[in-house]
Amino acid sequence: MPDESAAKLREAWELRANACVTEFELGEHSYQIDFNAMTQTNTSSKKVRKIRHTVPAPPHWVRPVTPSTKSKADEYLQDMSRWPARYEELKRAIETIMKRSSLPNSHKGVTLLPITQSSCECLQRIKVHKVYQIENWQLYQAYLDGKRRLERQLDALDSTHRAEALWPSPPPVFAEYSADLKTAPLDTRLNECYAFHGAGLAKFQKIADSGFDFREAGAVTYYGAGTYFATNACKSHQYTTETNGAAVCCLGGGGTRIGETSGRRHMVLSRVLLGRIHYAAELCREVKKPPLGADSIVANAGPMPGHHLKVQAHQELVVFDRDQALPEFIIEYAVEPESAVFP
Repeated sequence: MPDESAAKLREAWELRANACVTEFELGEHSYQIDFNAMTQTNTSSKKVRKIRHTVPAPPHWVRPVTPSTKSKADEYLQDMSRWPARYEELKRAIETIMKRSSLPNSHKGVTLLPITQSSCECLQRIKVHKVYQIENWQLYQAYLDGKRRLERQLDALDSTHRAEALWPSPPPVFAEYSADLKTAPLDTRLNECYAFHGAGLAKFQKIADSGFDFREAGAVTYYGAGTYFATNACKSHQYTTETNGAAVCCLGGGGTRIGETSGRRHMVLSRVLLGRIHYAAELCREVKKPPLGADSIVANAGPMPGHHLKVQAHQELVVFDRDQALPEFIIEYAVEPESAVFP
């Protein structure tokens, strides 16, 4: 297919939410493409053929993507220790990100400067025991659709309404170690960033299978009925639960198992699309979506009217559409005793 025709088809695919039918010419023939039915119709002969759209798998996925792995739940989760050449570097990078995104503040939480850091000193004693990579094709495709949706919204705006960068930006350690994650570069135009999400172990089955669901949010939320993320690992740590060694949880059907070992906790490192940001000036518990003209809500550290402590201690990110977050890694870790000495 000539480059010009291929480019036209790619552009039509990107805009398919607005117009699901397009036409193009190839040599002497003219075709109509229906992206809803995924068919190609010769406008002269009326012959109809099925078509498909193929997107390359993310570069860091370790299992080949096949029709079966796209739909088999037990292929979604990869225990990265099975790939030792990459595993140690990945584990070391994630452990460093968790620690350095939780550096102690100058005055144990009283002085909130620098604003992106917290006072959670216990996270300096964490040890990452396992890293599981989520390779869920359906979630990945949905996330790409979310990116295209935000791109279309931004393209329709003039430059004065474009998404301004997240402020304060995430701790520098994310940028410093992103290359060691081997993942695709972040899209800064859409305010794409890495952030943590903490939950009890039982919820990771659903996260690996079907992603984040704002309907699973707790009964008490401060900034609306969305999915919450944090740029400080210590904030997400508050929402993890310590396991007791009584059971073994199987994520993704009959595949990789995550063992419940005493003292172990679990956290997700995710890609998040913030788009245009609304910064919360006070609690907004009842909202179901961001204000008009925004794609997310961010609560920055500092004074917060309505907060039971009168202050927001950590930066929190809230998205309200499921296609704006992609879980990439499940981290199994523990907080070691204060006497523990690491090499």
